[in-house]
Amino acid sequence: MGLKSCPLYARTDKETINIIKIVKALEEIVYTKDVFQKELYKDDLYNRILLALGSIANKFSQSGQYERSLHMVSRVHNLLGIHDPWTYRQKRSLQTESEQTKADQWKVVLLEVLGNARVDVSYDYIVSHVNSTNSPWIKRAGLHALRKYHDGKVAGVMLNSALYDEDESVRYEALLQYQSHPKAELIFPAKSDSSNSLNPEQLGIEDITVHHRSRRSFSSETTEYRLKSPTVEWRKMVGSTSIGASFGVTMTNLMDLKIVPLCDIAKISMQQEVYTRLHLGVVNENIDFFSGRICFKGHSQYNVNLFQEFEMKNVADMAEEFDKNIQGIISGLVVGVDMFHVIIAGPPTVRELAAEMSAALEDLPSKVWELRYQASNTLTILGQVDEAEFTPIFHPLQNLIKKITSLLNDVKTDVTNFYNRLLEPVTVVIPYNTRMIYQGVAEVIDGIKFFVTDPKSSMAKINKGVMEISVAVKALTDSRTKIQEASLILKDSKPYWWDLDTEYEVYEAFAVNITAAVTENGQTWVEPGYLENEDPVALFTQNATTEKELKQDILDNLTSIDIPGMLEPLINMADTFVNKSYDMFVWIKKVKEAEAVLKERYEAGQSVIDTIFGAKVHADFPRRYRLADDTCKGSGFYPSQLTADGSTEYWSPGVDLVCLPDSVVVAPFAGLLMLGNSSNEIVIQTDEGSIRDTTIIITNVKPNGTILHPSDSLYIEKRVAAGVPIGLAVASPCNSSNHIHVAMKREGGFIDPTRFLQTRMFEMPQWVQICDDFKLEYKGETIAAGTIVGVAGQKQLDTSPTLTNGILSQPDDLDIADDPMLDIQEYKSKFNRKE
Repeated sequence: MGLKSCPLYARTDKETINIIKIVKALEEIVYTKDVFQKELYKDDLYNRILLALGSIANKFSQSGQYERSLHMVSRVHNLLGIHDPWTYRQKRSLQTESEQTKADQWKVVLLEVLGNARVDVSYDYIVSHVNSTNSPWIKRAGLHALRKYHDGKVAGVMLNSALYDEDESVRYEALLQYQSHPKAELIFPAKSDSSNSLNPEQLGIEDITVHHRSRRSFSSETTEYRLKSPTVEWRKMVGSTSIGASFGVTMTNLMDLKIVPLCDIAKISMQQEVYTRLHLGVVNENIDFFSGRICFKGHSQYNVNLFQEFEMKNVADMAEEFDKNIQGIISGLVVGVDMFHVIIAGPPTVRELAAEMSAALEDLPSKVWELRYQASNTLTILGQVDEAEFTPIFHPLQNLIKKITSLLNDVKTDVTNFYNRLLEPVTVVIPYNTRMIYQGVAEVIDGIKFFVTDPKSSMAKINKGVMEISVAVKALTDSRTKIQEASLILKDSKPYWWDLDTEYEVYEAFAVNITAAVTENGQTWVEPGYLENEDPVALFTQNATTEKELKQDILDNLTSIDIPGMLEPLINMADTFVNKSYDMFVWIKKVKEAEAVLKERYEAGQSVIDTIFGAKVHADFPRRYRLADDTCKGSGFYPSQLTADGSTEYWSPGVDLVCLPDSVVVAPFAGLLMLGNSSNEIVIQTDEGSIRDTTIIITNVKPNGTILHPSDSLYIEKRVAAGVPIGLAVASPCNSSNHIHVAMKREGGFIDPTRFLQTRMFEMPQWVQICDDFKLEYKGETIAAGTIVGVAGQKQLDTSPTLTNGILSQPDDLDIADDPMLDIQEYKSKFNRKE
């Protein structure tokens, strides 16, 4: 049976050829995009052509041209592929939301094409996208594509998805398709009063829950509300499933509210789904004449504590006060940052300064070693002469070289000691801490960027940067002191080898006179004192050379030695290092001034923030109180109690905050960090802001290995920024509610930490889209499929009040080229080449 027998096509050979040409033209439009005009690929025209090709492939198959049909669907198989969960997850993790939606729509269209074609070889491709991890939209498209596969195995796939798929929209789609499948048992969605779950294989009927249901409940610990607007789930059947029509509308609007003492959840879920279907069928077979399906569903949720958090009037008052002060805080910080910008960028840049100073120090030993080599080489030449043959002209030269060698040995020893003493401060400590300053300033700049949206976290980050700068400045100051001590500057003196001008002048005068005498009188020494045939050297070498020739070579070498030139490097030998040290001292002074300004502006800003919001622990520090339970009948509120009768308690009155074992515990405030007197106890002595001079004791924390007790011989003061990890939570006495214990002490005694615990910033709820798609069918063929709104149409509406200072000037980022540790060896090499 050829195409002519199919009513869709013409009945003449000529017309058949024309139709094949049309099909080929459509395939070229689909598979060779670069040939045709771009207008053909606008909107969903391209997808509709592809869907039409699927229907045409089915017509070819029905008319007996199976090979042509198989060729058409094979090209679709190549585009779709078998679903690979691992590859899917990898690609998904790298895609934006818009890219994910676009990729999903492409898979949906390809699945609908295979559904239109209804060729048996496509079954595995379609099912792979239904049974594996995939997006709900793609799975629903796969279920829809299986609708014309009238096989019991397909009905099983649909039933399995209707019963067990984790997504409600997929279960609902599977249920609708299963109901329409000729091999399916009769199934109805669950009614609100249904409580039975029956086996359809045994009874032929099962109530399937496709939408989440929950009941309103009340208890002493939890209050749950369910507010449900009138839900429409309407169906109408005209005629029968053999001959007739069915219509359906589902509209659901739900709000779930759950209130417990310390955590509340409000969830809003909306689903609007409409479908219409006309049936024309006989002998238990249904033919969809026209169907339009829309699925639009999403929800928004947030966690709040209605009993303790977010009294909106207070929030508004704080926002207004914050708005008044924000400009002053930011501008003050920017002044300090701008000072560092100038200091770091130079000229010279801090990177050049650190590299050149390091190179100048490393160059000192090499200068002395080169001089010693030349002096030693001169003595070697003199050693070739038998001292018994020395004439008076050689003794002064020998004595001069020995004196120079002795001087150079002394200089070498002192320079080596100087070098070893300053090697670490100059080549390690200074470069490292200049980079710490660079990183600290970068931290401050990053903190300023989100000051408007989260002032507490912003100030914590700025504090961390300021602290890094302060620690680095102290290290640089200590290094400067070590350089000054080694250079005798603090004693208003300097090492003798820094200035050897006098020694050079004396040795230069001796060298000139001695060299002149050797040149003038040395020839007498060269002339032999015996007959030519008695020359011992000539006899020994069989006339290869003579004693006169050897002596002449020695004399030439001695007279060619430029002793003044050899000693010239001693003049101002340390000048380069001295100059670079002075430049570094000036730079450190500027850094100290900038650090003082930035720290002052930070503390002033922190004081204002504390006044507005109150001094609070870092946002990452635990904040949820331990509640009384069967294990610990006492509560964690101040003063906490482990037992109701108070028989076993912590030595320091405080609060118990829930914290799981092995959770990272961060410093709640900045300050000096040390071990406490008890096991698993950490102490922080605060030293800034409105919480200055407060001792914080944190128990049930395994401290980091670098934290020491003040009595330890290795202990040195260690400052920590708020939010920096200090240890891991360990198992607490209340195993059912693991916690850390926090106490705060001032001069007058222990105080209640409650008012210092961080109140969470309110997080704006975000809309989560579950489904946003449509499909149209005509005579059982999918003719269109796509999104209703799409990512481009989704827009979050923020109704928060607008602050007058919401847009502020921000400091410029540091130039990465000024990073002190970036290619420092290259700068050293450049400096040495200049020298």
